Amino acid sequence: LVIDLRQNGGGDYFVGRDHLIEPIKKRPAINQKGRLFVIVGRATFSAAMVNAIDFRNQTNAILVGEPIGERPNSYSENDEMTLPHSRLVVSYSTRYYKFVEQDVPAVLPDERIDATWADFRAGRDAVMDWILSRPVSR
Repeated sequence: LVIDLRQNGGGDYFVGRDHLIEPIKKRPAINQKGRLFVIVGRATFSAAMVNAIDFRNQTNAILVGEPIGERPNSYSENDEMTLPHSRLVVSYSTRYYKFVEQDVPAVLPDERIDATWADFRAGRDAVMDWILSRPVSR
C-alpha cells in the first residue's frame, strides 16, 4: 500500500488518524515493513505532516521522498486581524504544537529520494520507481 502525501497541504489530522492510520494498524497483512509506504516531500504540510509522523510512530510504514516542508514543532492555527490605521490584514499563528521530541527543522524520510528536473521532464517518478523495485515481503 502506498499513501502519497507529497502535495497534501493539510486539513484535519484527526481525519487521517481515524480513517487511515487506525484501520491500517488493525491489518497485519498491510502493516508490515516493505508492504506499507508513505511518500512525503517539500509540499507535505500541516495535518499531512502530522499524519506522516503518526505513520512513522504507530505503523511499520517506510517514509520515502524528500524532507517534509515544515518544522514538526512550530506555531500554527491561523488567525487574522485588520490593522486600525492602514486597514492591512495581518495573518498570525496562535498555537504552538510539538509533534516530535527533538526540535528538528524537518521530518526526514527513511529513504531520501530527491526530485530532479530530468525525472520530471522524462515523466518519471523516482519515488514510485524505488517503491515498486522493492522485493515483495511475504
